[in-house]
Amino acid sequence: MKERPFVEEEIKLLIKDRRKFEEIRTEISAASKIMGYDKTPVFSKERAYRYFDTPGLDLQEREAYLRIGLLESRGATCSLRYRGKDMILTAKILVSEGDITKRIEHPHSLSASGMDEFYRIDFDTLIRNAPETQAKAIHAIVGKKSLQEMVRFKVQTHRTELSLYGKGLEIALDEVTATSMSDLENPLEVDFFELEVENRSGSTREDLDEMVDFLSRGYNLDKVSLSKYQRAMELIRKGKK
Repeated sequence: MKERPFVEEEIKLLIKDRRKFEEIRTEISAASKIMGYDKTPVFSKERAYRYFDTPGLDLQEREAYLRIGLLESRGATCSLRYRGKDMILTAKILVSEGDITKRIEHPHSLSASGMDEFYRIDFDTLIRNAPETQAKAIHAIVGKKSLQEMVRFKVQTHRTELSLYGKGLEIALDEVTATSMSDLENPLEVDFFELEVENRSGSTREDLDEMVDFLSRGYNLDKVSLSKYQRAMELIRKGKK
């Protein structure tokens, strides 16, 4: 019998405000175990993201109704992360190969002082310098239309790894600041907070669901299916009304 491949899954819970977020972060950081699982110390990291679309929102119009969360996966994104003393700028573009869909990364090294450079780079420039398969993938979605930055993210993530009898889970607490970039004369900034639970090797969907239910009931949180990009766009639209 062929062994089923491990598939990573995550479930998000929405945290209503910063005070609740800090309460949960403090309790999870102080706990030695969570629902019987051993846990690692909470570690934090900050990332910057840029999300792009055409002026007519072609990606959003084409993808949002197909499957919740697919928009974020198919959209062209740039992310910045530290690696040692350097920063790595990564462009991610969807590429399909037969029945397999994946995102191919296109890394650029920047100096640790390269944050300004990161925000000056436009995605069309990255595409022109990307491998041919990546350029084809993005042009298949948007044609010859230019991509512009729609939303800019700063995400502070606090993570802990859980383990129990060979089963693994991860809990991440995300504080997100999103800035609308489509109208530079009137930029709008919104904040929101999420708790994510993700399975790791050895765990099942039932293990994931049990942990989510435990945290949802314990902190009175609701599940949310929107991606960070969709959540930000929803809050930005409401803020502009």
